[in-house]
Amino acid sequence: MSSVVANLFTSWTFWVGLLVGFVLSRAWCGLKAWRHHRPVRPALTVDMRHVGALLGVAFMVWSVVQTNANADESHQIAAEAQRFAAETRQCQQVLITAIRQSRQITTENDAESEAQRDALAGWLRALLNPPPEIARLDGADPARQQYAIGVTERTNAAIDASQDRQRQNEARRAPLPDPDCGR
Repeated sequence: MSSVVANLFTSWTFWVGLLVGFVLSRAWCGLKAWRHHRPVRPALTVDMRHVGALLGVAFMVWSVVQTNANADESHQIAAEAQRFAAETRQCQQVLITAIRQSRQITTENDAESEAQRDALAGWLRALLNPPPEIARLDGADPARQQYAIGVTERTNAAIDASQDRQRQNEARRAPLPDPDCGR
């Protein structure tokens, strides 16, 4: 509604039409006075009460149009704010979910790192403190060497399996969404 009235008042054709209509109405009144042999000048004059009433009506129309435009804009701003709040809430929920998933994966990877450290510590203990029957043997003895190789292979297998689980965890980790929600 307000855009129609605003377009009407800002249109040059409206103003030209209003002026031509006013001039023609005064000419018509003058022509009628002339045809009835009355004085023409009083018929051409404009009563100031009519001008005042016309200005009052124009002001009232302008006031109503502005009030409606402000109300429409306020409703539009409120709707946009609600939409933005909903988008932000959704974005934050996605971000929080992604952070929680990432924290879970980090926790699992920390446990795997701890298992790897334990495996290395166990490997070192097993080599430095072998069972008594192996400890009695010379370092060049094939049985002692076989023991060290077996302990190392088992430790390497445990560490490799743990690292594989860490790589799988990292592959599951989704990238964190943009914290400012693309704005």
